[in-house]
Amino acid sequence: MNKKGVIEIQFNWIYVAIVGAIILGMFVAIANGIRQNSRTQLESDAINYFDEIFVSMQGSENTELSIMLPGLDIKVDTDRENCNFYTIENSKLGGRSTEYVPIFSPDVIKKSVLSYSLRWDVPFTANYFLYLSSPDLAHVFIGGAELNELRDELPNHLSKFPKEQSDSFKSGDFKNQNYYKIRFITINKDPSSFGLHSSVKKMKDDQVSAINIKPDENSIEFYQKKKDKLEYKGTTYYTDMATMMAALYSENIDSYECNMGKALERMNRIAAMLNKRNSLLMTSLSASCSKLPYYTQAQSQLSRLEKIDKITKDSFEELKTIEESLYNANEEINDQSCPTIY
Repeated sequence: MNKKGVIEIQFNWIYVAIVGAIILGMFVAIANGIRQNSRTQLESDAINYFDEIFVSMQGSENTELSIMLPGLDIKVDTDRENCNFYTIENSKLGGRSTEYVPIFSPDVIKKSVLSYSLRWDVPFTANYFLYLSSPDLAHVFIGGAELNELRDELPNHLSKFPKEQSDSFKSGDFKNQNYYKIRFITINKDPSSFGLHSSVKKMKDDQVSAINIKPDENSIEFYQKKKDKLEYKGTTYYTDMATMMAALYSENIDSYECNMGKALERMNRIAAMLNKRNSLLMTSLSASCSKLPYYTQAQSQLSRLEKIDKITKDSFEELKTIEESLYNANEEINDQSCPTIY
């Protein structure tokens, strides 16, 4: 073969290689584009789907729901000043507003969304609390019989440890088995004294936390892991099982109080509407009903309720007093067959 023929053959192979590389590159680009478009479409569909689901969940009181996440993680804002959005983690899509929905949740939900909802009465229905968690988040109960009632109140779909209540189970007995978050739960115990298993110590600090419930004070202490120990982060307050569970589900004290702020704001508005209705009733009632002192009593209590907008020990004690007073007044009015307050 002459020299010219050899050069032509070499050129042809180089040409084929270049063209082949270009074609392969085009296929790779197209495949990546399809994957990216599919991912974007999946994220968009998921966001729209969860918008609808989150709304419907609030009307499904005491119902346990589980929603699979197809390779997606939900990111929930849990800051004190910003708990109004959720989105798909690592997504270019913007967050969706939860400005008027109290969502008590960890900051990230993986694999599946475990949801539960409870009505919050004060004593009229002020809101529906939405609780979100994941099967890969461990709830570890440290204590004896005093935790049984709370444990039984929590949804069965949560990952609870030990599997059966035990007086002898200690914090150091819990070995992490691929849980991405751990929440220790106790009553009247100091979590800062808890010993942690080596597998838990290896976890990041923001992945391990604890709450200590103090029923006599209606308070809850929050703790966060710092190196090998659980460090005290602050104290907040609750009024009933719905608000206690809200703290238990929340990522931290800031998240709990931010979302409770939403609930209090809605409570204020409903109390104001009921107060206006009560005033109209007082001027239009029959003589037998107008003589009842309970409408005037309710007017005073509803006015107080309109002003409670912070989570403090005093404000929540006042809330419980108002709740009892309104409930009793409503029952007395109902017994007299007169129009009720709520």
